Amino acid sequence: MTFHEVDLALLKAAGSVDAPVAEYEVPSGAWYETYLKAARAVYRKVEPRGYDSSIAPAATPKVPGPMHVLIRGSVVLKTRFTEHLLPLIPAEGHWTFHYRTKPNSYKRVQVTEPVRWCISRDGLLNTSLGPSKLSALVSPALEQWKLLLPVAVSSRELLARLKVPTTFPEMTEAQWEAAFRRSQELASESELEICWAFYAAVCALRPAPAKISAFASARAMTTSPATVMVTDDRERFVALHEAGVATVLVPNRTAVDGLVGRWGLAEASATVTVEVSGESEPVLDALPGLAPHVSSVVAEATAVQPCSRIWLEIRAAGETRHREVSFARTGSVLHYRDDMAGELLLDRVAQELGLSLIR
Repeated sequence: MTFHEVDLALLKAAGSVDAPVAEYEVPSGAWYETYLKAARAVYRKVEPRGYDSSIAPAATPKVPGPMHVLIRGSVVLKTRFTEHLLPLIPAEGHWTFHYRTKPNSYKRVQVTEPVRWCISRDGLLNTSLGPSKLSALVSPALEQWKLLLPVAVSSRELLARLKVPTTFPEMTEAQWEAAFRRSQELASESELEICWAFYAAVCALRPAPAKISAFASARAMTTSPATVMVTDDRERFVALHEAGVATVLVPNRTAVDGLVGRWGLAEASATVTVEVSGESEPVLDALPGLAPHVSSVVAEATAVQPCSRIWLEIRAAGETRHREVSFARTGSVLHYRDDMAGELLLDRVAQELGLSLIR
C-alpha cells in the first residue's frame, strides 16, 4: 500500500473520490449544461420573453458529486453510484430560475434541482427485475408484486425524495404497459397465480389489456380476456385447463367477481353431478363455527350436502370430459365428499361464501 501513497495523494488532489461526496462542487460541465437546457425549456412554458442565455438559477449552491459519473459510467458503476448518492440528495427539491437581467420584471419558476434531475434521467438502482432507471421502478411498498414490477431494493425513505410510486394509482402509463407485458412472459403455474392475483388487484383501476395470461392443457398461454374462464376453486381450475379451456385461478370470490364484472372474463362453468350419501343440512347446523362470520340471509339460504362422489362434466372442443372433485356448488347447495376432514370443509365453505376466518 505504501508504494501507491504518492499516487493516491495526487488522485485526491485532482478531485478523485471513491464514493459520492456531499457538496462536492458548484455544478459545471456537460451534464450541467444539459440540465440548464432542460430547465430553460421548463421556464419557457411559463415565461416566453427574453433570451435563453439570461435564464439562470437565482442561486447556485454546491451539489453532491462528481455527477458526471452518472452520464459516462457503466451499468454497474451507475447503479452503485446512484445507491450511494441517494442519502446525499439535497433537502430542497427545486431551484428557482429567473431572468438574470430583469429578475423583478420576469417571472420566477421552480424547476427540479439538478441532482434529482440527473438521477431521474441517468441513474440506475437495483430492483427485483435487475438494474432499472428511476422512471421505471416502484417502491418496496409494492413488494408483493416484485415478479411483475421492478421493486427497488433501496429504503422507502430515500426513495420518497424521488417520488417513486408507492401505490398503483401513482404508477405511470409506461409502468403499467411494462407490467402487463411482463405478465405475458410468465410460464410456470406458481408464477401465473401471482400474475392472476395482480390482475384481480388492479382490474378496478385499469381497463383489461388486449391479451392476458391464462393456463390451458397444462401450459401458459395468452389470449383475449373474453375467452378466459376464472375460478377460485383449484379443483375446478385443474379440470378446466386439463380439458383445454383457458382458465385463471384467483384467491377468492371477490377476485372472481372483479374480473368477471370489470374485465369480461367468464366464471368457470361445468355441470356438477353427485351421488349423495346423507341428508343435506343448513350450513350453520353442519358448521356452527361459521355463525359469527356469515349473515343470517346467507345462512338461511345455504345448505351443505355430503356425497360419496362428485364429478364435473366439462364440454370443450367438441369433447366431454369428466373429473372427480371433492367440493362443488350448485345453486345454494354446497356439495362435499363425505370423507373430507372437518377443518378442510370449514375452509372450503368459507372460501365459497367469501368469508375471512381468523384463527
